[in-house]
Amino acid sequence: MDGVTGLTLGIDLGTSSVKAVAVDRHGRVVANGAAAYPILRPQSGFAEQDPAAWWDAVVAAVRGVVDHLPDSSMIAAAGLSGQMHGTVLLDERGTPLRPAVIWPDQRASREVDALLSAHGEAWFLAHTGGLPATGFQIATARWIQTHEPAEWARTRHMLLPKDYIRWRLTGVMATDPSDACGSGLLDIRARAWSAEVCAAADVHPWMLPEIQPSRAVMGKLQPAAADALGLPRGLPVVNGAADTACSVLCAAATSPDTLLVTLSTGGQMVWPQHDATIDTAGRVYTFCSALDPISGAAGWYVLGGPLAAGLALNWALERVVGVRSAGERDAMLESAGAVEPGAKGLTFVPALVGERTPRRDPHARGVFHGLSAEHGQPELVRAVLEGVALALLDGYAAFEALGARPRRFVVSGGGAHIAVWRRMLADAFALPACWLAAEDQSAVGAAALAGDGVGLYSAVEAVQAWASCRETITPDPAATAVYRERLQVYRRVRDGLM
Repeated sequence: MDGVTGLTLGIDLGTSSVKAVAVDRHGRVVANGAAAYPILRPQSGFAEQDPAAWWDAVVAAVRGVVDHLPDSSMIAAAGLSGQMHGTVLLDERGTPLRPAVIWPDQRASREVDALLSAHGEAWFLAHTGGLPATGFQIATARWIQTHEPAEWARTRHMLLPKDYIRWRLTGVMATDPSDACGSGLLDIRARAWSAEVCAAADVHPWMLPEIQPSRAVMGKLQPAAADALGLPRGLPVVNGAADTACSVLCAAATSPDTLLVTLSTGGQMVWPQHDATIDTAGRVYTFCSALDPISGAAGWYVLGGPLAAGLALNWALERVVGVRSAGERDAMLESAGAVEPGAKGLTFVPALVGERTPRRDPHARGVFHGLSAEHGQPELVRAVLEGVALALLDGYAAFEALGARPRRFVVSGGGAHIAVWRRMLADAFALPACWLAAEDQSAVGAAALAGDGVGLYSAVEAVQAWASCRETITPDPAATAVYRERLQVYRRVRDGLM
């Protein structure tokens, strides 16, 4: 590590853990740290987290980075990334009033229905680029107004998850367009809070933080926070962006010629856009990216995909097959990979926790279809892997309807480490697939924004040099033909469920 200077720190507040990375000017992660926290489920359908647990995890993760550096003064700036949509309510002193409600929360389905009934889908699409959904701030705020009016009456600030961490770091309450999109309250074209949508949700505009570009320096590290983290006092803290936007940046998906597919708990497809193209059918969302559109880079992206990807695979391996160790898991995935494309006619629809793309239905449920005596555990697991790939391909039709014609296809996320799954995606989409080399992509994207914010480099130019493929998978035309045929079967089965 001798001679390494001008490091930037990326902090990603994820759904299950904080990840922190120190990145050099060449995009190399020279130190990292992580710390986990639980999802609290006080009732069925609820998903909450303790903001204090977030902060403790940030301290532990950043300390893990600092402990591996010769001197913390090597870090020139810090940037933030975080899980989208969640709601943190603060009183006049900036103290949380209740646990944060996070994106998987499903309690506000009635509030979503009421909002859509009162204003219509077209109205929301025109204002925000997407439809309100459970877990979004707009829906959670309505639920709290009804069910916890005392807490709502005491609320003076409503922040997104990563923005609470910035508050703890700098004493500044702010957000960026990419994260604000996920609240359901942002005018995505103006990149400003929508007065009309806020009024519809009974959210006072003074509760919401100011919106600044992702690359903006939003403050300096306060003494107490600096001492807790082991970082220099006064360290510049750059605004940062939503986790998806940071991941998109890390993948150098900065123009419409790229399609990024991420296999994590859910499956996500991201298509960068130079304009705020909105799907009037409401099948996909349009969000602001981490990039300023006046820079010439794609200032928006279209997002969609199944809610259950890795979740569906883990369910199948643990609940259906009953694997008990990493070795058993690897062996079963290898056996599934040996099954021919098509899973011997077995179809799986991965709607285990509802669905959003291409149809919004929180009550949708999954199914195995076509089971016979010839199917064993490898075929079941193969069908789950294919079901996620087909769900992505099914949703991709909405992207094509908006004009998507990508030449570059990037796969990332934990699921991309499974060879048969990334091969399946290349074959299903009939595109050469670049398996992105970078790990902890959202944290690396946040670090790139930090470097841009303090003038070390242009984030767009930097990530073009940083992004590389650890493997490129060429599609097999024979397998592509099988998946296109299976897609029609998948759609018939799906239509029978939703």
